[in-house]
Amino acid sequence: MSPETPQAPNHLVVYLSGRCNLACGYCYSRAPGGPVIKQDALLGAVGDFLRSAPRGAKISFLGGEPLLHKPLLRAAVRLVRAEAGASFPVAVFTNGLLLDRAEAAFLKENSVKTVVSLDGDPAAAGYARGRAPDLSRLDVSSLSASAVVTPATAGRLAENVAWLYRAGFRSIGWAPDVKAVWDRAALARLAASAAALRKFYLGLLRSGLPPYELANAYEALDAERGRPPARGCLSLTLGPDGRIYPCDKLAGLGAPGPGLPQDRAAFFSAAAAAGFRPYGLMCPVAPWAAAGCPTGKALAARRSYFAGQAAARLLVRRWLKGLAAAGLRFPAFRRVHNIR
Repeated sequence: MSPETPQAPNHLVVYLSGRCNLACGYCYSRAPGGPVIKQDALLGAVGDFLRSAPRGAKISFLGGEPLLHKPLLRAAVRLVRAEAGASFPVAVFTNGLLLDRAEAAFLKENSVKTVVSLDGDPAAAGYARGRAPDLSRLDVSSLSASAVVTPATAGRLAENVAWLYRAGFRSIGWAPDVKAVWDRAALARLAASAAALRKFYLGLLRSGLPPYELANAYEALDAERGRPPARGCLSLTLGPDGRIYPCDKLAGLGAPGPGLPQDRAAFFSAAAAAGFRPYGLMCPVAPWAAAGCPTGKALAARRSYFAGQAAARLLVRRWLKGLAAAGLRFPAFRRVHNIR
């Protein structure tokens, strides 16, 4: 395979629906009343992916809220385990409100990584999600937390992640709001709080306290260990309409508009023509897709949005790479990331 040849997609992202029991302002899913995927379409697409999946393949279930459709989720998980075995990586992203003990037990028994979308302390002012799950009824040490950072909460990133750690999470990731305009002031707050979070994390390592897994740092860890980066986008998305999309942000738009390219090659050609090329870690194509793939005057009109998004995502990439480089010196860090 030449350096220019894109790798075959190895990640299937599944949207059971766009429906949710929350209405978070930063969510890019815009199909709250849209379809729920039919079970035949779901199992057929998952089965097709498993039969053709390359090395390192994985499947993630998103939404909307996947646990609104527990029978569908269970059917798909059972198919994966029957066809691909117990070690095939599967993850489900949930807001946790419907994650009762029975469902948590099913997911754990089937080796599904359960990622709870939780931005930090729900008692903090301006908590964007409105509601949060009752963590007292869950074994959070077996769960992963995923936090969305908005311009309004950027200054509390370190505080919110520390709260998640104290709550018992031992796997935590965070990412900037893909819909937000990140101006200079917001970027400065994010940079300062990210620096404080780095200090907090290295403090855990140096003090001998158990570190948490940097849930979205594996591409950065690969880079630090000299492994070649991915060539092109490695994800495919199964939408709730049963169609395969080249980007999960397109599936979240609901009914595709006439200007949205659905063919994979056409989509990435259009993205490149607009100045956006796929990058595995904090992909710059994501904001463009979430904005409806604008071109021409529509693209120019959103220049500040795209400039801010590029700056925020670069900040996160550098933060992850820097912390990966520092963390690899510590045996506890290597253990929590399964690095020998």
